Amino acid sequence: MTSPTTLPETPTASTGTSVPVSGKLVLVDGHAVAYRAFFALQRMGLATKDGRPTWAVYGFTRALLDVLAKYQPDLMAVSFDRKAPTFRNELSETYKAHRKPMPDDLVSQMEPIKDVVRAFGLPIYELDGYEADDIIGTIARAAAARGHEVRILTGDRDSFQLVDDLVHVLWMKSGSELVEVDPERVALEFEGLTPRQIIDYKGLAGDASDNISGVPGIGDKTAKKLLLEHGSVEALYDHLDAVSNAKLREKLATHREDAFKSLQLATIDLAVPLETLDWEHC
Repeated sequence: MTSPTTLPETPTASTGTSVPVSGKLVLVDGHAVAYRAFFALQRMGLATKDGRPTWAVYGFTRALLDVLAKYQPDLMAVSFDRKAPTFRNELSETYKAHRKPMPDDLVSQMEPIKDVVRAFGLPIYELDGYEADDIIGTIARAAAARGHEVRILTGDRDSFQLVDDLVHVLWMKSGSELVEVDPERVALEFEGLTPRQIIDYKGLAGDASDNISGVPGIGDKTAKKLLLEHGSVEALYDHLDAVSNAKLREKLATHREDAFKSLQLATIDLAVPLETLDWEHC
């Protein structure tokens, strides 16, 4: 999908049938689920007769079937990352720069995984310049505005910032464990923070997995304490004089630019210029 257009508010099916404005929508973070399946089942070594690896395809398919059986969604769609650089790479040359390339045995399974998605009749949404998280966030916002209950299947906690009363994350925490994350679960995982504050948390503490620096010298506990006291990175910097610890105040003042750049890198874009979103296909 390449040409940007506005998402329709009340699309109808091409056959003339209307699409319900309520119901359950499951959005699948394709790469996150594929990676989780690849490493969880690698020891199985499943392959075709001619030696092509298939264990990630199997694990991905099983994840789809499990979600379909357990949540019985009315709509479903899948998003994948693309190889092209994203707007975050333009903001920071070091963003995700330390990550190892996708293993060859997973690379060879990505197209078969997409074939599985197509065989299910599900739409695939992806766009150069954006990550799957951004596309999922954009669709989730549009769906919630229509009254849909949204569930995001992923192994990545980045999507926790999208959580609200209508949008929950189906978190593949470990192995076959699937945890439904609502606002209360976010507060439990992040010691009292709200979903929106996950972005601010990364602005201060950074995110090693994505190579987001945050403010050097500020770790997990300090970041949470500051946010519980001040609410957001912006509010913290607006009242920096209120930080009593002189050394901490100096760190924050020195690395103000790092904090706000990290905030940008951590924020999921909720306005991706997708082509028309086909609710009927979902």
